Amino acid sequence: MTSDIHALTVAEAGRAIRIGKLSIVEYTTALVSRAEKFDQNLGCFTLLCGDQAVDRAHRLERSHKKQDVGPLFGIPFAVKDNIDVAGLPTTCQSSAKVTDLAADNADVVQFLTDAGAICIGKTSLDEFALGAPDALHGWYPPRNPWNLSATAGGSSSGSAVALAAGFVPLALGTDTGGSIRNPAMMCGVVGLKPGHGRVSMNGVYPLAPTMDVVGPMTRTVEDAFLSFECLNGGTSASFQALERPPRLARVGIGFQDSVGLAEPVAMSFEHALRDIEGARGTVVECVLPPLAEFNSAGWTTLYYEAFQVHEVGLRDHSDQYGSDTRQALLRSAKISRSEYRKAQQQRKALSDAIDYILDSNDAVILPVSAQPTCEDLDHKSLRIVASATGHPAISLPMGMSVDGLPIGMQVVGRKMGERDLLSVSAWIESQMSGWTRGRQPDLNQTLTANQSGTQLNFVSERANAFESRSEPLG
Repeated sequence: MTSDIHALTVAEAGRAIRIGKLSIVEYTTALVSRAEKFDQNLGCFTLLCGDQAVDRAHRLERSHKKQDVGPLFGIPFAVKDNIDVAGLPTTCQSSAKVTDLAADNADVVQFLTDAGAICIGKTSLDEFALGAPDALHGWYPPRNPWNLSATAGGSSSGSAVALAAGFVPLALGTDTGGSIRNPAMMCGVVGLKPGHGRVSMNGVYPLAPTMDVVGPMTRTVEDAFLSFECLNGGTSASFQALERPPRLARVGIGFQDSVGLAEPVAMSFEHALRDIEGARGTVVECVLPPLAEFNSAGWTTLYYEAFQVHEVGLRDHSDQYGSDTRQALLRSAKISRSEYRKAQQQRKALSDAIDYILDSNDAVILPVSAQPTCEDLDHKSLRIVASATGHPAISLPMGMSVDGLPIGMQVVGRKMGERDLLSVSAWIESQMSGWTRGRQPDLNQTLTANQSGTQLNFVSERANAFESRSEPLG
């Protein structure tokens, strides 16, 4: 294969493996070597298991029978470090988490392993998928491979960085309030949040159980489909983008005015809409309840449930939590049971409102965030819309800011309709003129441009940004 082996998609690598053009051992070794070379500057892995991954690649190659393998056979992948991998610690990037080795794989890891995929390591995240990694406890956030001084988002930050940097073509993340879609946008990759309850959470450390989901992060929509099929416990059906132009509902101006889209985001989104309409797609305006209602229902639920998960830990060893996480959880203790019940009623009404729109449209489209990557703030997040209601949603790269950082579109689909959502999203992906499918940063160029930066300075800047944040990343 060529020197850009790290840029292969899941679909491309899988096809090459099946026809004997790509050695699983050579592929895995190349990606592990790339991670060993560059991750000291990016910091996306909490644990890189290079030797074990290459050993498994050798075993798979010896047992390789072309007629018996599927699209994920021989595909290296990374796992967010709140998901169990047998024999490895699950740290949740927190000193408050007991780091005993996991006895078993989480179901999602087992599904991928059974399909012949190869885990090469665990990736960093915001502490418990909630608060900033705490430098005082030796935990650091990864750097954005497009610009080392920019945030990589959260909480599935390490998975997004590993993918964008070319260390793996597939990574697992979790999404409660936007934690797959946020770093996917930040790093210029595709991130799928399945609908709630659609993928097993067995073996995944919870944040807010009625909102938590596991999903794939990939370079293309096709790869997200192949991965979702596996994570959903099914056999890999053939993938096809929507053959007809879709009918899409954009969120109305009133909703956007309540958010205040930054100019780079608004311009990129309008450019993408022109691409869609130029390909004969239909874009209509829809009316949603104010973003404040989604924020109220979603964050109230997330905080309340997160405190239930961590109440005993806070009581027994609160000093082992990072400051950001500890303060968020202590604020959560003030939410009453009646406020929580009201939030559940709100969630049902909001879900009905999106269902009504989707009765006559293929999907709802809106930016992933009202702010560009380097300025992303949670109160400007638009990801909470699908998180609060439980609808499946996907983040697609749609353009670059003037600072050279990715900007993303969010596509929301019908409940139980991930396959239709992916089909629509693949059609949209194919029309994007502001983004080349599978585009990656040049790491050598990124590192050269950031030679004067240090990790400690970056961590300090990120910690300062988190001090004024009012919502968790989820």
